[in-house]
Amino acid sequence: MAGRIWVGTVVVVGSLFIAACTAESPSGQQAHTSDGCPVTKPSPHAPVSLPPDPVVSNPGVPEDAFGDESLWVRLAPGGGMSARADEVRSGYLWQKVLWWRIKPGQLVIEGHRLDGPGTFDADVGTVDEYGPTGFVGSILTFSAPGCWRITGQVGEASPTFVTRVVAMREGS
Repeated sequence: MAGRIWVGTVVVVGSLFIAACTAESPSGQQAHTSDGCPVTKPSPHAPVSLPPDPVVSNPGVPEDAFGDESLWVRLAPGGGMSARADEVRSGYLWQKVLWWRIKPGQLVIEGHRLDGPGTFDADVGTVDEYGPTGFVGSILTFSAPGCWRITGQVGEASPTFVTRVVAMREGS
């Protein structure tokens, strides 16, 4: 048992070291979609347990969690993200994404399209709205479907994932 814990510790520390040294690269497991988008899969080891949250009571750590000891996000199954059509901006897509801050601070989100030109916007809840730690909601807006790299940042923590954004089917 002690051997497994030691190996697990080495794997986690090594993974965090590699992720910190490759900030432009997504951390976590990757799988390529049929068109070559290197989507990120949930972390093989769940992030640390969550502190009490005034907004969401005991959310637990879901199997689709991805992140580190400071911040985590729920990833869509298969690494894809079905996004809704923006009713104001033609061609744009949006989706709600849920984040959990373990360390205190304001969440900042950046996005970059990997397979072509594109613009990105994130509407993120504030510390005044959600408190310094715990759950915070966001609405991510993409100028087009495609392969996108998303980075959430709270302080020094900046988990990055890659997702394939597709338009949600009508009626979904």
